[in-house]
Amino acid sequence: MNTDVSTSHDRNFNDPIPFQYDSISPLNECQTKEAKRLCIFDMAYKSNGQKYDIGGTFAGDTPELHFYYTITTKLYHCYIINLFVFYRSVGAFVLGISNSTKFSTQDINTSDASDYIFLPQELKWKTFRSIVPNESHHIKSYCFSRNDLEIIADKGLCIPIAIDTNPLCLLDIGAVQLIKSNHNLSELLQKDKNFTMISISGRKYEINKIVLLAHSPVLREIVRNTNSNTLMLDIDDSKMEILLEYLYTGTIHDIVPQKHDSIFGVAEQFQLDNLKILQNVICEQMNINNAIDLLVLSEKHNLFNLRREVFTFIKENPAVLDSESWKNLKDLDLTKKIFKELALSQKMQM
Repeated sequence: MNTDVSTSHDRNFNDPIPFQYDSISPLNECQTKEAKRLCIFDMAYKSNGQKYDIGGTFAGDTPELHFYYTITTKLYHCYIINLFVFYRSVGAFVLGISNSTKFSTQDINTSDASDYIFLPQELKWKTFRSIVPNESHHIKSYCFSRNDLEIIADKGLCIPIAIDTNPLCLLDIGAVQLIKSNHNLSELLQKDKNFTMISISGRKYEINKIVLLAHSPVLREIVRNTNSNTLMLDIDDSKMEILLEYLYTGTIHDIVPQKHDSIFGVAEQFQLDNLKILQNVICEQMNINNAIDLLVLSEKHNLFNLRREVFTFIKENPAVLDSESWKNLKDLDLTKKIFKELALSQKMQM
């Protein structure tokens, strides 16, 4: 954690409260497995451009997670709270956090605590992976109106949370790939290659004709109308490799940002509808910095599920409008769509 994180404004929150033991705040050393809420104090008195400490959780006496936030005042006079966490270890953890800004002055698990505002208990879950110790992750952004801020001003904001640092449902990617390799056609048909495809570079790719006909109606029609065992395709080598991987395995294993455009370009060109299912995988990769890029991708390739998820993510995370991708967006029509979605969201919350 950076040493420039500001501490909370001095206020009289030192009196014991019934739920303090399971609250993450500067007042308490909360156990990770017992954590039920983040407590933010004096939010209305904070300024833009700084990081503010919330507090951390422990596994026994060992620090495990630490939370902080930043604030921005942006679109429609919203006061945006951006929550972050860093994990002091390496590995995966699952975090659920309140998915709404409709607050109340009474927490369902406590007696009256009138000095506090509580967000709803409905949680949205997300998996995080840290490849180095103390890696920082954005959790969620909340947008509050000026009226909300006046209500919260002299109270502590309590945000329901739940944490699992030992998720059992996460499979190692190597294990997933091994399972898939045992359930595809590659080992059965790799040896019997009786057809040649040629990319625009002139490079030749040997393939089994059965595999070629199995997945793509476009390729099936072309092959049926030719007597040759050679086919020239209007794609480069990188797209050819994506096409072959999908034809043999039914999926793409290495779904990195650099491949997104090529994957869905191949899916459109050869009518590989099942390949578009991978947009659900890409949704899991979404963050503040790449949300606009994924929206551009969804518009280009008509990925309706991805588009819907990106719009939802932007509404829930207004900090996207601070990203470099947003600042560099040149598509006027897409910009209008974003503002329209945000305006509708604001209207529904009024």
